[in-house]
Amino acid sequence: MELQSDSWRVDLADVIEQILDRKRSSGAGREETLTAFNRLATAKYIHDEIQGKTEEILVALLKSVKSRSSEKEASLALKGGFSVYPYHYPL
Repeated sequence: MELQSDSWRVDLADVIEQILDRKRSSGAGREETLTAFNRLATAKYIHDEIQGKTEEILVALLKSVKSRSSEKEASLALKGGFSVYPYHYPL
């Protein structure tokens, strides 16, 4: 039972790796990755999993916003940024 409940952590780690390694993905692939990240970030408390990686993640998300590849990618990246930002700059 423990493995099933922790499978989202493995999924999140994979998604973060894909976000950080954006050179190897297409625009549609990045949209899919960002959708998965946003789903996990809104469904789970991800602080421990992204601790120490928040700046890298924010920079990668900003690249997706600035790339102007597609409006969908930019909007998904902004949503992801809003999920990560409070962990990087706590109140």
